[in-house]
Amino acid sequence: MLRLSLILKVPIQVLWQWPDSVIDLYLSFLATEPTIEQRIEVGIAQLTAVTFNRSRQQGEEGKSAADYLIAHEPWDTGPASELSTDELRMMGYVSNPANP
Repeated sequence: MLRLSLILKVPIQVLWQWPDSVIDLYLSFLATEPTIEQRIEVGIAQLTAVTFNRSRQQGEEGKSAADYLIAHEPWDTGPASELSTDELRMMGYVSNPANP
């Protein structure tokens, strides 16, 4: 709940008043999204790769951002698939929050 409060910039007291179904939708969506820390790690890896590739010697092998990441890929979701039921419900709530 605290993570949701920080991301949405909504006081936690307000979140407690929301229906459980809305909270569950947000939490299921956030479970698929990389955390702030993972996003920062990817950003730093991309910056490092660009810096290395701009300053490397002639003939030296270039590097990608993946070379600077820890052994996981935050956005690796496997093969592309259709939207899940939770994602469709979330999109409906965002477009019309008065009718969850």
